[in-house]
Amino acid sequence: MNELILYITELNIAITLFFVSYLMFFRKDTNFSSRRLYLLSAMIISFLVPMITIRVPNPATVFQSPMVFLEEIIFTDHNPTAPAESFSGISGILTMAFLAGAFLFAVRFLFGLTTILIQSLRSKQTVLQKTNVYINTRLHASSFFNIIFINPEKEPAKNIIYILHHESQHVRLLHSVDRLLAEVLTIIGWFNPVVWMYKKAVIVNHEYQADQQVVEQGTDHVSYQLTILNQYMGSALITNQFSNQIKKRINMLNKAHKKGSFRKALWLFPVSFILLFFMACGNETADDQNPASKQKLITAEKEIFFVVEEMPTFNGGDAGVEFRKYIGENLEYPEVAAENGISGRVVVQFTVNAKGVVEDAAIVRSADPALDEEALRVVMSSPTWQPGKQEGKKVNVQFTFPINFVLK
Repeated sequence: MNELILYITELNIAITLFFVSYLMFFRKDTNFSSRRLYLLSAMIISFLVPMITIRVPNPATVFQSPMVFLEEIIFTDHNPTAPAESFSGISGILTMAFLAGAFLFAVRFLFGLTTILIQSLRSKQTVLQKTNVYINTRLHASSFFNIIFINPEKEPAKNIIYILHHESQHVRLLHSVDRLLAEVLTIIGWFNPVVWMYKKAVIVNHEYQADQQVVEQGTDHVSYQLTILNQYMGSALITNQFSNQIKKRINMLNKAHKKGSFRKALWLFPVSFILLFFMACGNETADDQNPASKQKLITAEKEIFFVVEEMPTFNGGDAGVEFRKYIGENLEYPEVAAENGISGRVVVQFTVNAKGVVEDAAIVRSADPALDEEALRVVMSSPTWQPGKQEGKKVNVQFTFPINFVLK
């Protein structure tokens, strides 16, 4: 569950940064195509970037000699009650609360899709202005992909033409794609107020863009505004509704359109990518910040080798097999980690000295303090090895050993 919480956290951080930038540079902008490009791209980037890990080598280790890596061991908590207990901690409670909210909003989303499907099947199809429309007296004027709902009983013929032109722009511009992404975003980030403001910004911009396209086609400016005033808010969940944001739409129609603002969006993208680049790198480089990863003593009195002519052996056999077996038999899953649903990969670095004793064990990749402590404990409890030899002389040899703690 840690990976899920991390993904959700980073996604919400990303969308918040993008929205702050949007408010700073686009809130009063009248280039709605540019605004849409920014909002849509920002959502896609926010979904994808938390999944990316960019591996950046630690400068302190780039020029080190190659180390000996023992094959990773995967240790599973075999306690049958562990999964249930893992939700008793703070992390588990937060995870359950998130999943409950996400489930409710997912059901709401599916209900909206189902409603559209049912109403489209029940509606009578006809052709107006060479456009296929669905006559429905239960829904207000709205559209979803290539489905346009019209209620002729509530509008005079002239207004219907304006509404049809408006909804046709939603269809032509594929605004429903943005709406679906915004709905998924609210399911994942339902607890974040910024996510809801972001969704509203997407919807409002769609209305501005459609209005602008209608007016630019030669529609009478005043008559079109009167048609908007005659509308009222509908109730469809995820359709593009003609009556959305009436006051703001009329105000925006009376502003001049600025084509030059598109360059503003182009400038924001590299800035946003740089910010998110550091976020993607953070997952990989954070482990290198552990001071233990830099603890390596090489002096004239203590020479450490990475590869020698005769590698150390453990229990009379290959270290990659016998030491892994020993770790698997003696490792214990920390109770506090199991209770809080904590898992992860710990990498331990240690030295088998000239006497065959394990020493200088340190964490070079951390997962959690409890997991780190257990990994160090079991490694340091190792019995004596048969030391390695270089030119017939017993020497110190360093190993790196990954331990993957997994909850089931």
